Amino acid sequence: MDIKNLKWQPYVGLNYQKGVNGRKVLIVGESHYLGNDENSIEKHNNPLFTQIVINELAINRYYWNTKIFPNFHRALIGNDSFNAELLWSYFSFYNFIQRPMESNKSRPTENDFEIAWQVFFNVAKKLNPDLCIFIGTSSSNFLSYQSEKNNIELKELKWLKKIGNTYPRKAIISLNKKEIELHFIKHTSQYFSWYKWNEHLTNEIPNELEYLKKTVANN
Repeated sequence: MDIKNLKWQPYVGLNYQKGVNGRKVLIVGESHYLGNDENSIEKHNNPLFTQIVINELAINRYYWNTKIFPNFHRALIGNDSFNAELLWSYFSFYNFIQRPMESNKSRPTENDFEIAWQVFFNVAKKLNPDLCIFIGTSSSNFLSYQSEKNNIELKELKWLKKIGNTYPRKAIISLNKKEIELHFIKHTSQYFSWYKWNEHLTNEIPNELEYLKKTVANN
């Protein structure tokens, strides 16, 4: 995928075009961050690094001491004991911030978010999702300004009922002559009450979650 400033190629599952109950779902992570091993920089220079991470962490569950994917799985399905390869075959995924953070405590800059939204709009034009789930809410703080700056119609942006110390956000943009739903949830890395966020997502996207639960439960 040839897109300006896109450092890592998205993961695209085999069933992505088929959709989740007919709707294409793009999962948007927040960022990669450099590890402590000496090969970390070399790994992050690989344009296929995101695809490797999804295969190793999300699908094969080599969790590397991170809770991001098991918590995300629970927020969707209610558990982490199912056929992850089948689940992820229905998704596409890429990380929003286009440079590796120094550590998991580092935060993106305003410029990082500006570049990230420009990249997102172009990735969305290529992948043409119907629904996007953002792991993390910080990016939504820049959506209104960046959509206007990039001539993207923002039809809705609202904060929903607070869960713990985080407000979920929901937005609707118009792209490729259709509406795309964006759902922003708390980052799943830590202090994440997955059952509360599962309840939230069940209320917001019930048809998709029901379809996924039935699909992975029967395989």
